[in-house]
Amino acid sequence: MLSGKKTLQEYILIKVKEGKSRFRAIAEAYDEIMTNKLAIIDPNPPESLLSYLGRLDYSLWFWFVTIFAVVTPLFVLLSLWQKFLIPVRYVLGFIYVLFVPGYVTLRVLYDEEKELSSLETLVYSIGISLAIIPFMGLLLNFTPAGLSMEQIFILISSYTVVMAFVASRAEYLRLLSRLRT
Repeated sequence: MLSGKKTLQEYILIKVKEGKSRFRAIAEAYDEIMTNKLAIIDPNPPESLLSYLGRLDYSLWFWFVTIFAVVTPLFVLLSLWQKFLIPVRYVLGFIYVLFVPGYVTLRVLYDEEKELSSLETLVYSIGISLAIIPFMGLLLNFTPAGLSMEQIFILISSYTVVMAFVASRAEYLRLLSRLRT
């Protein structure tokens, strides 16, 4: 751990002055961060959930997933009239149905940076989506609106946006607890 508060740049410069190459100093700092020997603390952390969502260094995933959840159904509906968009529709639809709902649910449950690797995140997201989507279809089947493409889009998009917001709040609360310790 660093004694006193230094920026990462100052920390690397100290290592360079000790005779290490800049590349080696950065590599060692990275290793120390990944093994929790060195903690990086934001000097200006967000003070509220709204400021957390406004800072893209914290919430870029939230905005990407939210925009994806809103734009993908519109794009799929557009592909009904523009046949050349059908291959893109399949790719977006696959991601929209089999990855995104599980991903936002996983973000609620786990602190992405520390607990899961990228491969684990991918596999768990697909697995959770495979559990959630049939349940949504079952629920829609018993509603007066029935099971239609529009209803499925509305439900998946709503679920994704709501869970993304819940996940952002959970991550903000985890950030606050890390800052207090």
